Amino acid sequence: MNSDADNTCEGSASQDEDCVLGNCPFFNNWSSWSDCSVSCGGGQQSTSRSCVNGNIGDVGCIGDGVLSRTCNRGGCPQWTTWGNWTDCTASCDGGLRSRSRSCTLGSPGDFGCDGPITMQDYCNPDACPMWSVWNMWSSCSATCGGGNRQRSRNCLNGVEGEAGCEGEADASEVCNLQECPFWDVWTQWSSCSHDCGGGFQSHTRVCVNGRPGNTGCDGSESQERPCNLPACPEWNAWTPWSECSASCGQGTTSRSRTCTIPGACSGPTSEEKACQESICATWTYWSAYDACSASCGGGAQTRRRTCTNGEPGDAGCVGSATESTNCNMRACPAWSEWTTWTTCTKTCGRGQQKQERTCMNGIQGMAGCRGPKMIYRPCNIQTCPTYGDWSLWSPCTVSCGLGQVTRTRTCSDAAGGCIGLANEERECIVGNCPYWSHWGAWGACSASCGTGTYSRSRACVNGDAGDSGCEGSITEESNCNEQVCPVLSDWVAWSACSVTCGPGVRSRGRSCFNADGSQCPGAGVIEEPCNNGPCPYWSSWGEFGPCSSSCGGGRRIHFRTCVNGQAGEDGCEGSTSEILDCNSHVNNRLSSLF
Repeated sequence: MNSDADNTCEGSASQDEDCVLGNCPFFNNWSSWSDCSVSCGGGQQSTSRSCVNGNIGDVGCIGDGVLSRTCNRGGCPQWTTWGNWTDCTASCDGGLRSRSRSCTLGSPGDFGCDGPITMQDYCNPDACPMWSVWNMWSSCSATCGGGNRQRSRNCLNGVEGEAGCEGEADASEVCNLQECPFWDVWTQWSSCSHDCGGGFQSHTRVCVNGRPGNTGCDGSESQERPCNLPACPEWNAWTPWSECSASCGQGTTSRSRTCTIPGACSGPTSEEKACQESICATWTYWSAYDACSASCGGGAQTRRRTCTNGEPGDAGCVGSATESTNCNMRACPAWSEWTTWTTCTKTCGRGQQKQERTCMNGIQGMAGCRGPKMIYRPCNIQTCPTYGDWSLWSPCTVSCGLGQVTRTRTCSDAAGGCIGLANEERECIVGNCPYWSHWGAWGACSASCGTGTYSRSRACVNGDAGDSGCEGSITEESNCNEQVCPVLSDWVAWSACSVTCGPGVRSRGRSCFNADGSQCPGAGVIEEPCNNGPCPYWSSWGEFGPCSSSCGGGRRIHFRTCVNGQAGEDGCEGSTSEILDCNSHVNNRLSSLF
Protein backbone atom coordinates (compact mmCIF):
# COMPACT_ATOMS: atom_id res chain seq x y z
CA MET A 1 0.00 0.00 0.00
CA ASN A 2 1.05 3.49 -0.64
CA SER A 3 1.65 5.80 2.30
CA ASP A 4 -0.56 8.87 2.88
CA ALA A 5 2.17 11.14 1.75
CA ASP A 6 2.27 9.39 -1.46
CA ASN A 7 -1.46 9.08 -1.79
CA THR A 8 -3.05 11.53 -4.34
CA CYS A 9 -6.95 11.91 -4.19
CA GLU A 10 -9.05 13.19 -7.09
CA GLY A 11 -11.97 15.64 -6.55
CA SER A 12 -12.91 18.28 -3.91
CA ALA A 13 -12.34 17.64 -0.29
CA SER A 14 -15.74 19.52 0.65
CA GLN A 15 -19.20 19.85 -0.84
CA ASP A 16 -22.24 22.36 -0.32
CA GLU A 17 -25.93 21.73 -0.84
CA ASP A 18 -29.23 23.69 -0.22
CA CYS A 19 -31.10 23.19 2.96
CA VAL A 20 -34.49 24.63 4.16
CA LEU A 21 -35.00 25.40 7.81
CA GLY A 22 -38.43 27.27 7.52
CA ASN A 23 -39.43 30.70 5.88
CA CYS A 24 -37.43 33.81 6.76
CA PRO A 25 -39.22 36.87 8.29
CA PHE A 26 -39.98 39.83 5.92
CA PHE A 27 -42.17 42.97 5.80
CA ASN A 28 -45.24 43.02 3.58
CA ASN A 29 -46.14 46.22 1.59
CA TRP A 30 -47.12 49.46 3.35
CA SER A 31 -50.93 50.01 3.58
CA SER A 32 -52.64 53.05 2.00
CA TRP A 33 -52.46 56.25 4.03
CA SER A 34 -55.45 56.61 6.39
CA ASP A 35 -57.89 59.58 6.17
CA CYS A 36 -56.57 62.78 7.71
CA SER A 37 -57.82 63.30 11.25
CA VAL A 38 -59.10 66.85 10.44
CA SER A 39 -60.14 68.61 7.26
CA CYS A 40 -58.07 71.76 7.90
CA GLY A 41 -55.63 73.33 10.35
CA GLY A 42 -53.15 70.39 10.44
CA GLY A 43 -53.95 66.75 11.24
CA GLN A 44 -52.34 63.28 11.16
CA GLN A 45 -52.60 60.26 8.88
CA SER A 46 -50.76 56.92 9.09
CA THR A 47 -49.70 53.83 7.14
CA SER A 48 -48.68 50.42 8.48
CA ARG A 49 -47.03 47.09 7.55
CA SER A 50 -46.67 43.72 9.27
CA CYS A 51 -43.81 41.21 9.60
CA VAL A 52 -44.52 37.97 7.73
CA ASN A 53 -43.02 34.75 9.25
CA GLY A 54 -41.73 36.61 12.28
CA ASN A 55 -41.94 39.64 14.50
CA ILE A 56 -40.81 43.20 14.08
CA GLY A 57 -37.17 43.33 15.13
CA ASP A 58 -36.29 39.91 13.68
CA VAL A 59 -33.72 39.69 10.94
CA GLY A 60 -35.63 40.76 7.81
CA CYS A 61 -38.12 42.80 9.82
CA ILE A 62 -35.92 45.55 11.10
CA GLY A 63 -37.68 48.97 11.19
CA ASP A 64 -41.05 50.53 12.16
CA GLY A 65 -44.40 48.89 11.61
CA VAL A 66 -46.28 52.21 11.60
CA LEU A 67 -45.45 55.59 10.02
CA SER A 68 -47.38 58.89 10.46
CA ARG A 69 -47.27 62.28 8.79
CA THR A 70 -48.90 65.70 9.02
CA CYS A 71 -51.79 66.42 6.60
CA ASN A 72 -54.31 69.18 5.66
CA ARG A 73 -52.03 71.93 6.94
CA GLY A 74 -54.03 74.65 5.17
CA GLY A 75 -56.05 77.12 7.26
CA CYS A 76 -59.76 76.47 7.99
CA PRO A 77 -62.52 78.41 6.17
CA GLN A 78 -63.65 81.60 7.91
CA TRP A 79 -65.63 84.75 7.12
CA THR A 80 -63.95 88.07 6.43
CA THR A 81 -65.32 91.14 8.25
CA TRP A 82 -68.44 92.72 6.73
CA GLY A 83 -67.77 95.24 3.94
CA ASN A 84 -69.08 98.82 3.92
CA TRP A 85 -72.79 99.47 3.33
CA THR A 86 -73.72 100.26 -0.29
CA ASP A 87 -75.50 103.49 -1.18
CA CYS A 88 -79.24 103.43 -0.47
CA THR A 89 -81.31 102.42 -3.54
CA ALA A 90 -83.60 105.43 -2.94
CA SER A 91 -82.95 108.89 -1.54
CA CYS A 92 -86.44 109.02 0.03
CA ASP A 93 -89.65 106.99 0.47
CA GLY A 94 -87.61 104.06 1.77
CA GLY A 95 -84.91 102.05 0.02
CA LEU A 96 -82.45 99.23 0.68
CA ARG A 97 -78.72 99.09 1.31
CA SER A 98 -76.55 95.98 1.51
CA ARG A 99 -73.12 94.76 2.55
CA SER A 100 -71.28 91.50 1.94
CA ARG A 101 -68.43 89.32 3.15
CA SER A 102 -66.39 86.51 1.66
CA CYS A 103 -65.32 83.09 2.83
CA THR A 104 -61.53 82.68 2.89
CA LEU A 105 -60.00 79.23 2.43
CA GLY A 106 -63.40 77.77 1.54
CA SER A 107 -66.88 78.36 0.18
CA PRO A 108 -70.05 79.73 1.83
CA GLY A 109 -71.80 76.89 3.64
CA ASP A 110 -68.53 75.18 4.70
CA PHE A 111 -67.86 74.70 8.42
CA GLY A 112 -66.69 78.11 9.65
CA CYS A 113 -68.57 79.93 6.86
CA ASP A 114 -72.14 79.33 7.98
CA GLY A 115 -74.75 82.06 7.47
CA PRO A 116 -75.55 84.56 4.70
CA ILE A 117 -72.99 86.10 2.36
CA THR A 118 -74.99 89.35 2.08
CA MET A 119 -77.08 91.45 4.47
CA GLN A 120 -79.74 94.08 3.66
CA ASP A 121 -81.08 97.01 5.70
CA TYR A 122 -83.92 99.54 5.23
CA CYS A 123 -82.78 103.16 4.68
CA ASN A 124 -84.01 106.72 3.88
CA PRO A 125 -87.61 106.20 5.04
CA ASP A 126 -88.62 109.90 4.80
CA ALA A 127 -91.25 110.69 2.17
CA CYS A 128 -90.08 112.25 -1.15
CA PRO A 129 -91.24 115.70 -2.31
CA MET A 130 -94.24 115.33 -4.58
CA TRP A 131 -97.13 117.32 -5.96
CA SER A 132 -100.51 116.83 -4.33
CA VAL A 133 -103.34 115.97 -6.68
CA TRP A 134 -104.79 119.00 -8.46
CA ASN A 135 -107.70 120.67 -6.67
CA MET A 136 -111.00 120.53 -8.56
CA TRP A 137 -111.45 123.14 -11.30
CA SER A 138 -113.29 126.25 -10.12
CA SER A 139 -116.66 127.05 -11.68
CA CYS A 140 -116.39 128.57 -15.14
CA SER A 141 -116.80 132.35 -15.07
CA ALA A 142 -119.39 132.07 -17.86
CA THR A 143 -121.87 129.37 -18.86
CA CYS A 144 -121.36 130.08 -22.56
CA GLY A 145 -119.54 132.51 -24.84
CA GLY A 146 -116.11 131.86 -23.24
CA GLY A 147 -114.96 132.04 -19.61
CA ASN A 148 -112.06 130.98 -17.36
CA ARG A 149 -111.53 128.47 -14.57
CA GLN A 150 -108.58 127.77 -12.24
CA ARG A 151 -107.10 124.99 -10.12
CA SER A 152 -104.03 124.62 -7.85
CA ARG A 153 -101.83 122.00 -6.16
CA ASN A 154 -99.33 121.90 -3.25
CA CYS A 155 -95.76 120.58 -2.97
CA LEU A 156 -95.78 117.94 -0.23
CA ASN A 157 -92.63 117.20 1.81
CA GLY A 158 -90.69 119.96 0.04
CA VAL A 159 -90.87 123.25 -1.82
CA GLU A 160 -91.79 124.11 -5.40
CA GLY A 161 -88.95 123.62 -7.86
CA GLU A 162 -87.37 120.63 -6.07
CA ALA A 163 -87.14 117.23 -7.77
CA GLY A 164 -90.63 115.81 -7.67
CA CYS A 165 -92.20 119.29 -7.52
CA GLU A 166 -91.17 120.69 -10.92
CA GLY A 167 -93.71 122.77 -12.80
CA GLU A 168 -96.39 125.27 -11.81
CA ALA A 169 -98.55 125.21 -8.70
CA ASP A 170 -101.45 126.99 -10.41
CA ALA A 171 -103.19 126.35 -13.72
CA SER A 172 -105.99 128.00 -15.64
CA GLU A 173 -107.86 127.28 -18.85
CA VAL A 174 -110.61 128.71 -20.97
CA CYS A 175 -114.02 127.08 -20.70
CA ASN A 176 -117.52 127.15 -22.16
CA LEU A 177 -116.27 128.57 -25.48
CA GLN A 178 -119.46 127.64 -27.26
CA GLU A 179 -121.78 130.47 -28.23
CA CYS A 180 -124.90 130.77 -26.10
CA PRO A 181 -128.04 128.97 -27.39
CA PHE A 182 -131.03 131.01 -28.67
CA TRP A 183 -134.16 130.35 -30.74
CA ASP A 184 -134.19 131.49 -34.37
CA VAL A 185 -137.46 133.04 -35.62
CA TRP A 186 -140.40 130.73 -36.39
CA THR A 187 -140.76 129.70 -40.00
CA GLN A 188 -143.96 130.56 -41.84
CA TRP A 189 -146.93 128.24 -41.29
CA SER A 190 -146.97 125.49 -43.85
CA SER A 191 -149.82 125.12 -46.32
CA CYS A 192 -152.85 123.32 -44.96
CA SER A 193 -152.77 119.62 -45.78
CA HIS A 194 -156.36 119.88 -47.16
CA ASP A 195 -158.19 122.77 -48.79
CA CYS A 196 -161.28 121.96 -46.76
CA GLY A 197 -162.76 119.15 -44.64
CA GLY A 198 -160.04 119.32 -42.00
CA GLY A 199 -156.25 119.42 -42.29
CA PHE A 200 -153.08 120.49 -40.43
CA GLN A 201 -150.42 123.10 -40.89
CA SER A 202 -147.16 123.55 -38.95
CA HIS A 203 -144.20 125.78 -38.50
CA THR A 204 -140.77 125.23 -36.87
CA ARG A 205 -137.88 127.08 -35.35
CA VAL A 206 -134.18 126.16 -34.86
CA CYS A 207 -132.09 126.34 -31.67
CA VAL A 208 -128.90 128.15 -32.71
CA ASN A 209 -125.69 127.04 -30.88
CA GLY A 210 -127.50 124.41 -28.84
CA ARG A 211 -130.33 121.94 -28.59
CA PRO A 212 -134.00 122.38 -27.65
CA GLY A 213 -134.27 122.31 -23.85
CA ASN A 214 -130.96 124.16 -23.29
CA THR A 215 -131.08 127.44 -21.38
CA GLY A 216 -132.11 129.97 -24.04
CA CYS A 217 -133.93 127.33 -26.07
CA ASP A 218 -136.81 126.46 -23.74
CA GLY A 219 -140.07 125.26 -25.28
CA SER A 220 -140.96 123.27 -28.40
CA GLU A 221 -139.13 123.40 -31.72
CA SER A 222 -142.32 122.82 -33.74
CA GLN A 223 -146.03 123.63 -33.58
CA GLU A 224 -149.09 122.28 -35.37
CA ARG A 225 -152.62 123.63 -35.75
CA PRO A 226 -155.76 122.34 -37.45
CA CYS A 227 -157.02 124.01 -40.62
CA ASN A 228 -159.84 123.83 -43.16
CA LEU A 229 -162.18 121.85 -40.90
CA PRO A 230 -165.59 122.65 -42.51
CA ALA A 231 -166.51 122.00 -46.08
CA CYS A 232 -164.53 124.68 -47.86
CA PRO A 233 -165.88 127.91 -46.34
CA GLU A 234 -164.04 131.22 -46.76
CA TRP A 235 -162.83 133.70 -44.23
CA ASN A 236 -163.31 137.43 -44.48
CA ALA A 237 -160.24 139.60 -43.97
CA TRP A 238 -158.71 139.91 -40.48
CA THR A 239 -159.49 143.01 -38.44
CA PRO A 240 -156.51 145.27 -37.52
CA TRP A 241 -154.44 144.14 -34.51
CA SER A 242 -155.62 145.48 -31.15
CA GLU A 243 -153.45 147.57 -28.81
CA CYS A 244 -150.77 145.62 -26.82
CA SER A 245 -152.01 144.34 -23.46
CA ALA A 246 -148.82 145.38 -21.59
CA SER A 247 -147.08 148.74 -21.39
CA CYS A 248 -143.63 147.07 -21.03
CA GLY A 249 -142.19 143.71 -21.52
CA GLN A 250 -144.13 140.92 -23.13
CA GLY A 251 -147.86 141.46 -23.83
CA THR A 252 -150.42 140.20 -26.35
CA THR A 253 -152.38 141.74 -29.21
CA SER A 254 -155.36 140.16 -30.97
CA ARG A 255 -157.46 140.33 -34.10
CA SER A 256 -160.58 138.57 -35.40
CA ARG A 257 -162.33 137.53 -38.56
CA THR A 258 -165.70 136.20 -39.74
CA CYS A 259 -166.60 133.30 -41.95
CA THR A 260 -168.70 133.66 -45.06
CA ILE A 261 -170.68 130.69 -43.75
CA PRO A 262 -171.01 131.30 -40.00
CA GLY A 263 -169.53 128.41 -38.03
CA ALA A 264 -168.35 126.55 -41.11
CA CYS A 265 -164.84 127.96 -41.61
CA SER A 266 -161.87 125.94 -40.33
CA GLY A 267 -159.62 127.72 -37.86
CA PRO A 268 -160.03 130.26 -35.08
CA THR A 269 -162.18 133.37 -35.40
CA SER A 270 -159.56 135.29 -33.44
CA GLU A 271 -155.84 135.02 -32.77
CA GLU A 272 -153.25 136.48 -30.45
CA LYS A 273 -149.56 137.17 -30.74
CA ALA A 274 -146.88 138.49 -28.46
CA CYS A 275 -146.08 142.19 -28.43
CA GLN A 276 -143.54 144.26 -26.53
CA GLU A 277 -143.83 147.99 -25.93
CA SER A 278 -140.54 148.39 -24.03
CA ILE A 279 -137.98 146.28 -22.13
CA CYS A 280 -139.03 145.41 -18.54
CA ALA A 281 -136.71 145.16 -15.59
CA THR A 282 -135.12 141.70 -15.29
CA TRP A 283 -132.38 139.84 -13.45
CA THR A 284 -129.13 138.87 -15.23
CA TYR A 285 -127.90 135.27 -15.05
CA TRP A 286 -126.23 134.30 -11.78
CA SER A 287 -122.45 134.79 -11.76
CA ALA A 288 -120.07 131.88 -10.98
CA TYR A 289 -119.66 131.12 -7.28
CA ASP A 290 -116.74 132.81 -5.45
CA ALA A 291 -113.87 130.70 -4.10
CA CYS A 292 -114.82 128.69 -1.01
CA SER A 293 -113.96 130.33 2.32
CA ALA A 294 -112.33 127.08 3.57
CA SER A 295 -110.46 124.28 1.77
CA CYS A 296 -112.00 121.62 4.03
CA GLY A 297 -114.21 121.20 7.08
CA GLY A 298 -117.08 123.29 5.65
CA GLY A 299 -117.01 126.79 4.14
CA ALA A 300 -119.27 129.09 2.14
CA GLN A 301 -119.24 130.59 -1.36
CA THR A 302 -121.42 133.31 -2.91
CA ARG A 303 -122.74 134.18 -6.36
CA ARG A 304 -124.37 137.44 -7.54
CA ARG A 305 -126.75 138.91 -10.14
CA THR A 306 -127.78 142.42 -11.17
CA CYS A 307 -131.09 143.99 -12.16
CA THR A 308 -131.04 145.37 -15.73
CA ASN A 309 -133.48 148.05 -16.81
CA GLY A 310 -134.50 148.64 -13.18
CA GLU A 311 -133.66 148.21 -9.49
CA PRO A 312 -133.87 145.15 -7.16
CA GLY A 313 -137.46 144.96 -5.92
CA ASP A 314 -138.98 146.18 -9.18
CA ALA A 315 -141.39 143.88 -10.97
CA GLY A 316 -139.15 141.35 -12.74
CA CYS A 317 -136.33 141.83 -10.17
CA VAL A 318 -137.99 140.29 -7.11
CA GLY A 319 -135.67 138.44 -4.72
CA SER A 320 -132.09 138.77 -3.49
CA ALA A 321 -129.13 139.93 -5.57
CA THR A 322 -126.81 137.45 -3.80
CA GLU A 323 -127.01 133.74 -2.96
CA SER A 324 -124.70 131.63 -0.74
CA THR A 325 -124.16 127.87 -0.45
CA ASN A 326 -122.02 125.50 1.59
CA CYS A 327 -118.80 124.12 0.07
CA ASN A 328 -115.81 121.85 0.80
CA MET A 329 -117.77 119.93 3.43
CA ARG A 330 -115.32 117.04 3.38
CA ALA A 331 -113.28 116.51 6.55
CA CYS A 332 -109.79 118.05 6.74
CA PRO A 333 -106.69 115.81 6.46
CA ALA A 334 -105.51 114.31 9.79
CA TRP A 335 -103.18 111.50 10.91
CA SER A 336 -104.74 108.29 12.23
CA GLU A 337 -103.45 106.70 15.44
CA TRP A 338 -100.09 104.85 15.17
CA THR A 339 -100.43 101.11 14.61
CA THR A 340 -98.93 98.73 17.14
CA TRP A 341 -95.25 97.83 16.64
CA THR A 342 -94.76 95.04 14.08
CA THR A 343 -93.07 91.75 14.96
CA CYS A 344 -89.28 92.09 15.11
CA THR A 345 -87.62 91.15 11.81
CA LYS A 346 -85.08 89.00 13.72
CA THR A 347 -85.18 86.94 16.90
CA CYS A 348 -81.58 87.91 17.72
CA GLY A 349 -78.62 89.80 16.27
CA ARG A 350 -80.46 93.17 16.02
CA GLY A 351 -83.70 93.39 14.05
CA GLN A 352 -86.25 96.14 13.36
CA GLN A 353 -89.83 96.97 14.29
CA LYS A 354 -92.11 99.41 12.47
CA GLN A 355 -95.13 101.58 13.27
CA GLU A 356 -97.37 103.14 10.62
CA ARG A 357 -100.15 105.69 10.45
CA THR A 358 -102.50 106.80 7.66
CA CYS A 359 -103.40 110.27 6.43
CA MET A 360 -107.21 110.36 6.49
CA ASN A 361 -109.04 112.63 4.06
CA GLY A 362 -105.81 113.59 2.29
CA ILE A 363 -102.22 112.59 1.52
CA GLN A 364 -98.95 112.88 3.44
CA GLY A 365 -97.53 116.41 3.48
CA MET A 366 -100.87 118.22 3.55
CA ALA A 367 -101.66 120.46 6.52
CA GLY A 368 -102.72 118.10 9.29
CA CYS A 369 -100.58 115.27 7.86
CA ARG A 370 -97.04 116.60 8.33
CA GLY A 371 -94.21 114.28 9.39
CA PRO A 372 -93.34 110.64 8.64
CA LYS A 373 -95.94 107.95 8.04
CA MET A 374 -93.57 105.20 9.32
CA ILE A 375 -91.08 105.06 12.24
CA TYR A 376 -88.60 102.31 13.14
CA ARG A 377 -86.78 101.08 16.25
CA PRO A 378 -84.18 98.33 16.90
CA CYS A 379 -85.20 95.10 18.65
CA ASN A 380 -83.68 91.75 19.79
CA ILE A 381 -80.16 93.21 19.83
CA GLN A 382 -78.70 90.29 21.80
CA THR A 383 -76.06 88.10 20.05
CA CYS A 384 -77.50 85.01 18.37
CA PRO A 385 -76.51 81.58 19.77
CA THR A 386 -74.27 79.36 17.56
CA TYR A 387 -73.69 75.65 17.08
CA GLY A 388 -70.56 73.75 18.10
CA ASP A 389 -68.71 71.26 15.85
CA TRP A 390 -70.54 68.29 14.32
CA SER A 391 -70.04 64.89 16.00
CA LEU A 392 -68.69 61.95 14.00
CA TRP A 393 -71.16 60.12 11.74
CA SER A 394 -72.95 57.20 13.45
CA PRO A 395 -72.75 53.61 12.05
CA CYS A 396 -75.12 52.83 9.15
CA THR A 397 -78.60 51.78 10.31
CA VAL A 398 -78.67 48.69 8.04
CA SER A 399 -76.33 45.82 7.35
CA CYS A 400 -77.12 45.85 3.63
CA GLY A 401 -78.78 48.09 1.11
CA LEU A 402 -79.75 51.71 1.69
CA GLY A 403 -79.63 53.06 5.24
CA GLN A 404 -78.86 56.25 7.11
CA VAL A 405 -76.09 57.72 9.21
CA THR A 406 -76.56 60.68 11.56
CA ARG A 407 -74.49 63.28 13.33
CA THR A 408 -75.37 65.98 15.87
CA ARG A 409 -74.13 69.31 17.14
CA THR A 410 -74.92 71.32 20.28
CA CYS A 411 -76.27 74.87 20.50
CA SER A 412 -74.30 77.28 22.71
CA ASP A 413 -77.60 78.31 24.37
CA ALA A 414 -79.27 75.48 26.27
CA ALA A 415 -82.66 77.07 25.58
CA GLY A 416 -82.08 76.78 21.82
CA GLY A 417 -82.35 79.52 19.24
CA CYS A 418 -79.47 78.46 16.96
CA ILE A 419 -80.15 78.84 13.26
CA GLY A 420 -80.05 75.57 11.33
CA LEU A 421 -80.51 71.89 12.19
CA ALA A 422 -79.10 70.25 15.32
CA ASN A 423 -79.23 66.85 13.62
CA GLU A 424 -78.21 65.87 10.12
CA GLU A 425 -78.85 62.66 8.19
CA ARG A 426 -77.56 61.21 4.95
CA GLU A 427 -77.86 57.95 3.10
CA CYS A 428 -75.41 55.09 3.39
CA ILE A 429 -75.14 51.96 1.22
CA VAL A 430 -73.84 48.64 2.55
CA GLY A 431 -74.22 46.29 -0.41
CA ASN A 432 -77.45 45.74 -2.31
CA CYS A 433 -80.33 44.08 -0.42
CA PRO A 434 -83.28 42.52 -2.23
CA TYR A 435 -86.27 44.87 -2.34
CA TRP A 436 -89.51 45.40 -4.23
CA SER A 437 -89.63 48.01 -6.95
CA HIS A 438 -92.51 50.50 -6.89
CA TRP A 439 -95.83 49.14 -8.13
CA GLY A 440 -96.36 49.73 -11.82
CA ALA A 441 -99.35 51.71 -13.14
CA TRP A 442 -102.79 50.08 -13.00
CA GLY A 443 -103.80 48.44 -16.27
CA ALA A 444 -106.99 49.28 -18.16
CA CYS A 445 -110.29 48.43 -16.39
CA SER A 446 -112.08 45.43 -17.88
CA ALA A 447 -115.43 47.35 -17.89
CA SER A 448 -116.39 51.04 -18.15
CA CYS A 449 -119.26 50.64 -15.62
CA GLY A 450 -121.03 47.92 -13.64
CA THR A 451 -117.77 46.79 -11.85
CA GLY A 452 -114.64 45.52 -13.64
CA THR A 453 -111.09 44.60 -12.56
CA TYR A 454 -107.59 45.88 -13.24
CA SER A 455 -104.12 44.77 -12.10
CA ARG A 456 -100.57 46.05 -11.55
CA SER A 457 -97.19 44.36 -10.94
CA ARG A 458 -93.78 44.91 -9.34
CA ALA A 459 -90.30 43.33 -9.54
CA CYS A 460 -87.82 42.10 -6.92
CA VAL A 461 -84.56 44.03 -7.35
CA ASN A 462 -81.30 42.23 -6.39
CA GLY A 463 -83.17 38.99 -5.69
CA ASP A 464 -86.20 36.83 -6.32
CA ALA A 465 -89.77 36.98 -5.06
CA GLY A 466 -89.90 35.30 -1.62
CA ASP A 467 -86.39 36.44 -0.59
CA SER A 468 -86.03 38.51 2.57
CA GLY A 469 -87.10 41.99 1.55
CA CYS A 470 -89.27 40.65 -1.29
CA GLU A 471 -92.04 38.93 0.66
CA GLY A 472 -95.53 38.98 -0.83
CA SER A 473 -97.07 38.74 -4.28
CA ILE A 474 -95.59 40.06 -7.50
CA THR A 475 -99.06 41.11 -8.80
CA GLU A 476 -102.14 42.84 -7.31
CA GLU A 477 -105.76 43.14 -8.51
CA SER A 478 -108.62 45.49 -7.57
CA ASN A 479 -112.18 46.32 -8.59
CA CYS A 480 -112.81 49.40 -10.77
CA ASN A 481 -115.69 51.37 -12.35
CA GLU A 482 -118.16 50.06 -9.77
CA GLN A 483 -120.81 52.69 -10.60
CA VAL A 484 -124.09 51.47 -12.13
CA CYS A 485 -124.18 52.03 -15.89
CA PRO A 486 -126.33 55.10 -16.83
CA VAL A 487 -129.64 54.86 -18.77
CA LEU A 488 -131.54 57.69 -20.52
CA SER A 489 -135.29 58.14 -19.83
CA ASP A 490 -137.86 59.03 -22.54
CA TRP A 491 -138.52 62.70 -23.36
CA VAL A 492 -141.31 64.31 -21.27
CA ALA A 493 -144.15 66.22 -23.01
CA TRP A 494 -143.49 69.78 -24.28
CA SER A 495 -144.18 72.52 -21.69
CA ALA A 496 -146.67 75.34 -22.31
CA CYS A 497 -145.31 78.35 -24.28
CA SER A 498 -143.56 80.87 -21.98
CA VAL A 499 -145.80 83.73 -23.20
CA THR A 500 -149.42 84.03 -24.29
CA CYS A 501 -148.54 86.28 -27.23
CA GLY A 502 -145.46 87.26 -29.19
CA PRO A 503 -142.31 85.11 -29.52
CA GLY A 504 -141.63 82.69 -26.63
CA VAL A 505 -140.07 79.30 -25.94
CA ARG A 506 -141.24 75.89 -24.80
CA SER A 507 -139.09 73.05 -23.43
CA ARG A 508 -138.95 69.36 -22.65
CA GLY A 509 -136.35 67.20 -20.89
CA ARG A 510 -135.15 63.71 -20.11
CA SER A 511 -133.09 62.29 -17.24
CA CYS A 512 -129.99 60.16 -16.84
CA PHE A 513 -130.66 57.36 -14.37
CA ASN A 514 -127.85 56.17 -12.05
CA ALA A 515 -125.58 59.12 -13.02
CA ASP A 516 -125.25 62.88 -12.65
CA GLY A 517 -125.98 63.53 -16.32
CA SER A 518 -122.37 64.16 -17.44
CA GLN A 519 -122.01 60.51 -18.56
CA CYS A 520 -125.30 60.51 -20.54
CA PRO A 521 -124.89 62.28 -23.91
CA GLY A 522 -128.24 63.77 -24.86
CA ALA A 523 -129.51 64.21 -21.28
CA GLY A 524 -130.89 67.54 -20.09
CA VAL A 525 -133.38 70.09 -21.45
CA ILE A 526 -134.00 71.29 -25.03
CA GLU A 527 -135.98 74.33 -26.13
CA GLU A 528 -137.77 75.49 -29.31
CA PRO A 529 -139.47 78.77 -30.22
CA CYS A 530 -143.25 79.20 -30.04
CA ASN A 531 -145.52 82.13 -31.00
CA ASN A 532 -149.23 82.78 -30.19
CA GLY A 533 -149.57 85.85 -32.40
CA PRO A 534 -148.53 89.51 -31.87
CA CYS A 535 -149.21 91.12 -28.46
CA PRO A 536 -151.44 94.22 -28.03
CA TYR A 537 -149.55 97.45 -27.32
CA TRP A 538 -150.16 101.19 -27.27
CA SER A 539 -149.10 103.32 -30.22
CA SER A 540 -147.10 106.47 -29.48
CA TRP A 541 -149.09 109.45 -28.19
CA GLY A 542 -150.17 111.89 -30.92
CA GLU A 543 -149.23 115.57 -30.67
CA PHE A 544 -151.37 117.74 -28.32
CA GLY A 545 -154.04 119.76 -30.10
CA PRO A 546 -154.32 123.57 -29.66
CA CYS A 547 -155.52 125.03 -26.37
CA SER A 548 -159.28 125.56 -26.27
CA SER A 549 -158.74 129.07 -24.90
CA SER A 550 -155.95 131.59 -25.47
CA CYS A 551 -156.11 132.88 -21.90
CA GLY A 552 -157.94 132.46 -18.60
CA GLY A 553 -157.61 128.67 -18.63
CA GLY A 554 -158.28 126.14 -21.36
CA ARG A 555 -157.66 122.48 -22.21
CA ARG A 556 -155.77 120.54 -24.86
CA ILE A 557 -155.95 116.83 -25.73
CA HIS A 558 -153.96 114.10 -27.52
CA PHE A 559 -154.76 110.43 -28.40
CA ARG A 560 -153.24 106.95 -28.80
CA THR A 561 -154.55 103.63 -30.22
CA CYS A 562 -154.23 99.98 -29.15
CA VAL A 563 -152.34 98.00 -31.83
CA ASN A 564 -153.26 94.27 -32.20
CA GLY A 565 -156.05 94.54 -29.63
CA GLN A 566 -158.57 96.65 -27.71
CA ALA A 567 -158.06 99.22 -24.95
CA GLY A 568 -158.18 97.47 -21.56
CA GLU A 569 -156.44 94.26 -22.70
CA ASP A 570 -153.02 93.25 -21.33
CA GLY A 571 -150.48 95.59 -22.89
CA CYS A 572 -153.15 98.28 -23.52
CA GLU A 573 -154.09 99.23 -19.95
CA GLY A 574 -155.15 102.84 -19.40
CA SER A 575 -156.95 105.52 -21.40
CA THR A 576 -156.90 106.26 -25.15
CA SER A 577 -156.74 110.04 -24.49
CA GLU A 578 -155.04 112.48 -22.14
CA ILE A 579 -156.10 116.07 -21.28
CA LEU A 580 -153.90 118.87 -19.89
CA ASP A 581 -154.80 122.37 -18.63
CA CYS A 582 -153.32 125.27 -20.60
CA ASN A 583 -153.19 129.10 -20.74
CA SER A 584 -154.13 129.35 -17.07
CA HIS A 585 -153.00 133.01 -16.80
CA VAL A 586 -152.04 135.87 -19.09
CA ASN A 587 -148.28 135.96 -18.36
CA ASN A 588 -147.72 132.16 -18.37
CA ARG A 589 -145.25 132.25 -21.26
CA LEU A 590 -143.40 135.28 -19.86
CA SER A 591 -143.00 133.66 -16.41
CA SER A 592 -141.45 130.53 -17.96
CA LEU A 593 -138.59 132.62 -19.33
CA PHE A 594 -137.20 133.53 -15.87
